[in-house]
Amino acid sequence: MKLYFGNTTTTITTLMILCLLGFIGYTIFQRANILYWGRRTLFVLVFGLIIYCFAAARDGLDKTIQHTIDGSCAPGIFPLLSIPNLIGCIGAAIIIIAAIATPIAKSQAAREVWCYFMSGGALLKIVGMEVSRIRLLFFFEISVNSVERLCVLWAFSLVECVAIWALKLPVLHTDALKTHKSQSLSTEFIGISEKNNRIL
Repeated sequence: MKLYFGNTTTTITTLMILCLLGFIGYTIFQRANILYWGRRTLFVLVFGLIIYCFAAARDGLDKTIQHTIDGSCAPGIFPLLSIPNLIGCIGAAIIIIAAIATPIAKSQAAREVWCYFMSGGALLKIVGMEVSRIRLLFFFEISVNSVERLCVLWAFSLVECVAIWALKLPVLHTDALKTHKSQSLSTEFIGISEKNNRIL
């Protein structure tokens, strides 16, 4: 949940994205009852621009640009030349084309098409950026889990090597612990006992 509600900027961006998606979905669902498509296109343009400003602040796009220029700060979560930013540029180009073509269109049917066109550009930017953020977080978690798993496996391997080394140590037999003197004394004691038995 920190990915979408980690701080104030992230929370506001997430809520606005949900509102924009809801507005686009409602527009498509109620398309038969809509009379003026230019207004809806204008709303998608303005509200989408606000969302993109918040999303850029959330992802540190300004820091990425500043880092690319002079390296005075740490970059954002995406490099300047990356697939998410490339997808965002394509979506922005689609939105700009639709914003220019909508006032020129003379019929509501044509403006409806351009409204869908602009909404498609907005969805392209949103999906491209959010999928990249989820993928980045998932890759980070996998990397952390892999490091932890590697450390655990290394520890188990170390314990296994120590155990095998301990099992391979030579084990002294109990007879080897006896001294030669004790062995000779026990032999003499056995001989004396046998002589006494014969005398008796």
